[in-house]
Amino acid sequence: MIWDDINAQLDILLPVTGRTADGGRFFSRANIELQRITRDTLEAILDDCCHDCNLNAMRCSRSYRRFYQKIREADDTKIVGQTKKEAYAAKESGELPLKHFTLLKTVSVLQRERLVLSPLSKEAHRLIMEVETAAPAKLRYLSWAFFGTNQPEHPIHSLPTHMISRIWDILKTRRPELPNLSDVQK
Repeated sequence: MIWDDINAQLDILLPVTGRTADGGRFFSRANIELQRITRDTLEAILDDCCHDCNLNAMRCSRSYRRFYQKIREADDTKIVGQTKKEAYAAKESGELPLKHFTLLKTVSVLQRERLVLSPLSKEAHRLIMEVETAAPAKLRYLSWAFFGTNQPEHPIHSLPTHMISRIWDILKTRRPELPNLSDVQK
């Protein structure tokens, strides 16, 4: 049992009775109190661990650990979404309990938020500056180049999804400045 090991370690670290270096005997009331405080603290920590759903899931479910690690290591919101879909399929097949899937949904929301709030790369900053300073003709070109697979060699397609989204948002705020094609033809 864990408490037998803890008590043995406490008796070594904080001895209550024993012999001094010169052979005399000692009794320590201070160590009795320190042992009690240490036991109370460890009991509280162990009790918290027993009630922590995430720690229980990490300890008991290999698939939960795999999905959790994949989500937390993701550097793109697209990977987070794909992993969440895989976790849903595992839940549907019975490999992952609903409770663990719910925990993974929370983990994915938090990771997505971390990624969205993370600093932009140098390339993303460069593209934002390009969008912010672009003339209307250049904005039309960028809208076309950024979209889908129109120009796959464009640098935007090598960026993570959350950075692409931020650049698109800036582009969309600039698009009202573009003259409407029907107005230009008149």
